[in-house]
Amino acid sequence: MGDEQKGDEQKGDEKKRGEKKSAAQKRGEQKRGEKAEGDEKAEGDEKPGEPKRDVPPDHVSIDPTSRFYNADLVERGVGIRFRGTVRKNVHEYCISEGWVKMAVGKTVDRLGRPLMVKTKGPVEAWFEDLGEDPPVASQDTNS
Repeated sequence: MGDEQKGDEQKGDEKKRGEKKSAAQKRGEQKRGEKAEGDEKAEGDEKPGEPKRDVPPDHVSIDPTSRFYNADLVERGVGIRFRGTVRKNVHEYCISEGWVKMAVGKTVDRLGRPLMVKTKGPVEAWFEDLGEDPPVASQDTNS
């Protein structure tokens, strides 16, 4: 068999197995964590007279295995107000979807991780190192 025939057979095998590029691969999308060109705001994008707000991101987790984990943010300290009460036992939150994951007492699973309960309600977040009256990220301010 010639080299050309082998190449044609391999192409035919790929088609039979359904090996196609995903839509993301076809568009050439970036890998997780990379920013596409134009994602960053230009310096002149902010409205004049509006101070730059230093608020936490929409979704953060303190679990190092989570894709929403950010060591810098965890070290800095993020305060959470859930349903009007400041909570200290929040392990993960999402402001836009309106939920938090909190530990259920001291109960742990068989791997030693705390058991979590996901509860829905209004969530507000702020950086604790900004003093008495920090800017607060809430569902109202995110939109």
